[in-house]
Amino acid sequence: ELGINAGPKVVATLEQTLLKLIPLAVVCDPADLGVAARAEHENYLFFFENFRGGLGIMSLVHQALPVLFKKALELCRKPCCVKGCYECVARSSRGEGLDKLGTAQVLEGWVSDGF
Repeated sequence: ELGINAGPKVVATLEQTLLKLIPLAVVCDPADLGVAARAEHENYLFFFENFRGGLGIMSLVHQALPVLFKKALELCRKPCCVKGCYECVARSSRGEGLDKLGTAQVLEGWVSDGF
């Protein structure tokens, strides 16, 4: 679970970017992963495995978080667009409702703090 001190566009961008990167980092199928927001707080993301009992993917994701955050920051800094596109942070060709700049600021804090 990630608590993000930012608005919904940053949360959506972080969700899209991590769901794009996680399968590459831990070698799993994107369909193996799920994500949900906490009902009482829209700025929390809960990542989970789509298998009862799990396969151990989330343990690998937890270990890879520092690298995932650095890679996500690299994608947010790509000059291909302003808000987010398939080349950088979006998982589809439509990057509506995303905020690369705000997400980069959050990630810079996490990376510099050694998350």
